[in-house]
Amino acid sequence: MTVRDDRAFFRTTGLVAAICVILSACSPITRSHGYTPSDLDLAQLTVGKDTRDSVAQAVGSPFVDGLTNGNTWYYVSSTQRTNGAFTPKEIDRQVVAITFTEGGDLANIERFGLAEGRVVTLSRRVTNPAVQNSTFLRQLFDSLGNIPTDQCSHARGLRCAGWKAMRFTKGRYRVRLTSTEADIAAALELRQLAFRGGSGSDADAFDRICQHVLVETHHGVPVCCLRLLPLRNGPEIAGSYSAQFYGLGGLEGFDGPMVEIGRFCIRPGERDPDILRAAWAAVTRFVDAERVELLFGCSSFEGIEEDAHEDAFMLLKDRHLAPPRWLPNVKAPSVIRFAQRLRGKVADPKRAAKALPPLLRSYLAMGGWVSDHAVVDRDLNTLHVFTALEIRAIPSARAKLMRATAE
Repeated sequence: MTVRDDRAFFRTTGLVAAICVILSACSPITRSHGYTPSDLDLAQLTVGKDTRDSVAQAVGSPFVDGLTNGNTWYYVSSTQRTNGAFTPKEIDRQVVAITFTEGGDLANIERFGLAEGRVVTLSRRVTNPAVQNSTFLRQLFDSLGNIPTDQCSHARGLRCAGWKAMRFTKGRYRVRLTSTEADIAAALELRQLAFRGGSGSDADAFDRICQHVLVETHHGVPVCCLRLLPLRNGPEIAGSYSAQFYGLGGLEGFDGPMVEIGRFCIRPGERDPDILRAAWAAVTRFVDAERVELLFGCSSFEGIEEDAHEDAFMLLKDRHLAPPRWLPNVKAPSVIRFAQRLRGKVADPKRAAKALPPLLRSYLAMGGWVSDHAVVDRDLNTLHVFTALEIRAIPSARAKLMRATAE
């Protein structure tokens, strides 16, 4: 081949490569968001025979991953197509409505879609076809039509359906989303036992907008629970539980989806490390399903005496403080500024690591970071630090291990 031939060859090859890159960039990308039960799943249900509990076990419950209105459960999904750099275009949107009688028996199963801007019935097994004329249903379609399903956490006060019902087994434990009011009550009772001792219900206003996870023995005994509050981006962090105690103005600039992990607890007396692994498996599944880019929450130390946690605080100060741009500001009235107070002191790494709470230790092992101060919570008799983990910062080996654990 001559020099001229060489140049012609490389010019042609370069042109072909450029065309391939352009074509690949322009190839449409189709993504699905939200969750509606499949026709196969719905075929398992029998009108007049199934109940709220059996429906929740078969297809999941909107108490945690959809919408409810009266005796009707709504599941929502949207399919969007993106061409190159253009704005995603919605090509399909569906709502499945499952209605129960006052006694809790399954009455209606209906699937709705849009045709030329109008709500149409796609399939139906009913005893009372009243859902199609529901103002709530029309409002739901209107709301999701105006707000991208993958970016909304609230649409005119309605929560988006964002995560398919989750239920799996890890070793000796079952992991699942709460699917009934009784499940949520069990989680609140476990929290009461773990955080305050004795019987009762540890509840607050955030419970109704969170998704709750239970880890149970195969006999149905709850041994661990946590709640998840999904947020679409940084500006929404002002509405989180943690924002009551920390100034999170820096994180309002975070540009990706995030989720707050709250009220994480393990039944007192339980020491099996597989319980914590099972809980993290649930979190990992959620992160992957929702494309979460930041995990955050409050990590608690038992007791409010600073000296008892000095070793741990020194380790946090030396190795795990937040990057300056994300560092939370002091907001709570009673705090311990450990990074400032312990300046110049050096921790014994082994002793300090043992003093860390298990949840916080897991965060830090994956590259997490904390605030430079701890909040004194006299109500729960704890000290807690704001804790966050950027998903993209997790070491690849650790990420692979987490995903393997979640399978």
